[in-house]
Amino acid sequence: MTVFKMTFLASSFALLAACGGSDKIDGSTEAKFAASMTSISQNIDIAKKDEFDRSLSVVRASYGSDRAGMAKALDGKDADAVIALSAAISKAQAEKELAEAKVAQAKHLARARVELAEHKQKLEELKAHRLATGENGGEPSKLELMISDYMPAREKAVSNLEKMTPEQYKSADKNGIGYMELP
Repeated sequence: MTVFKMTFLASSFALLAACGGSDKIDGSTEAKFAASMTSISQNIDIAKKDEFDRSLSVVRASYGSDRAGMAKALDGKDADAVIALSAAISKAQAEKELAEAKVAQAKHLARARVELAEHKQKLEELKAHRLATGENGGEPSKLELMISDYMPAREKAVSNLEKMTPEQYKSADKNGIGYMELP
């Protein structure tokens, strides 16, 4: 009888191990994928559950509506591997955003330099016209005063764009760069 109990107990443990409790995602079918995700989420340590859920959100967002692609990417992964994949995705997204910010900053700087040069030229033309014609009693016109008033902000925008890092540019108010005080 003892041998029978031992055999029964051993086979019960083997059956339990085979049927459930797998801590890996099975992406072979939609049903198995959903069941394995639920199983991991329910069986994971409470301290790691929030991190796992956040990681799944990152992975889901990166795959969008391509659920099959996500299932394939997660197939065979455990919770730690999902968290690591999420970290890699987040890092790649941050690097991409930084590269995009660097390109946008360079374009913005080039545009700001052109606008500054154009406004300086326009200001000189208005001043030369005013002095040559004696128009407005020799006093600057409203347009000349307006352009002159905006010159410091345009110069500061160019200066700030030259000094700021791509990280600063990424989070900056693009319309207020000429009024910012950089550290």
